[in-house]
Amino acid sequence: MASSTASKWLIGCGVGCLFVGLVVVAIATGGVMFFRDTLKGFDAAVEARADLEQRFGKQWEFTPWPNGEIPADRIERFIGVRDGTAEARRQIADKFAAIPMSESEAQELDSKPTGEKALSIFKIVGSALGLGAELGDFFEARNNSLLEREMGMGEYTYLYVVTYYSWLGHSAGDGPQTGRDQDGSIDVEIEHVQSERRMHDDLVSMLRNQLEQDSTSTTDEWVALLTTEIDAMERDSRRSPWQEGLPPAMLESLEPYRDRLVDSYDPISNAFELVINKKDGWSITAD
Repeated sequence: MASSTASKWLIGCGVGCLFVGLVVVAIATGGVMFFRDTLKGFDAAVEARADLEQRFGKQWEFTPWPNGEIPADRIERFIGVRDGTAEARRQIADKFAAIPMSESEAQELDSKPTGEKALSIFKIVGSALGLGAELGDFFEARNNSLLEREMGMGEYTYLYVVTYYSWLGHSAGDGPQTGRDQDGSIDVEIEHVQSERRMHDDLVSMLRNQLEQDSTSTTDEWVALLTTEIDAMERDSRRSPWQEGLPPAMLESLEPYRDRLVDSYDPISNAFELVINKKDGWSITAD
């Protein structure tokens, strides 16, 4: 995905022939290492994901806590997972930072002398090719951090969405910047790889699990509030849970951790945070 984006951008700058030559060199000298390193991270992530599902079930099977309260220990574990992916997230951000993502950056590159332009393009190609390995390392780090802190992907997804989208107001569409010039010659578009529909359906299932759980502490007020929220989500496939404001019990649970949670959000890596990796033969897919 990222390398094809870089190709579209570079060809749009009018240096397509030079770019093609550099890609041939890059593939001839580093292709085997690139694919080996890329698959290594993804393979480890897929294995860890299988362990997560065996121990904690599928994402949609997670049941949030009664009355909206979030135990402090679970928030601490969530922050621990975020800490465990911090370095991998930084590497992803560094790779994207090296790839021109705006019209002004494209014009700046195109204005450089031929030799300097060639060197810059070579570095851009290297960064684009390296993204696959960095993403594989990120998924591996995330899944291993979840295993270490005994948290399933369902609970992590629930806390991620409720914290960053519903409470702190970040957008589910956050990700690497995109850009387009007026005549269409620059067309940089990083696909948002997370399946928003899949996540939405999983979250509705989680709220239903929460509504149907057998708990003597559940109040009638909470049941009515949760029922209304489920109905609203079922009518709007793009809705995040509690997007108009969290219930008081959830706010009371999260507020003591506000600063740490604010600092742990990364808008660039957001596009990949809740991706689920699957392997089919030699293919790695994301959902």
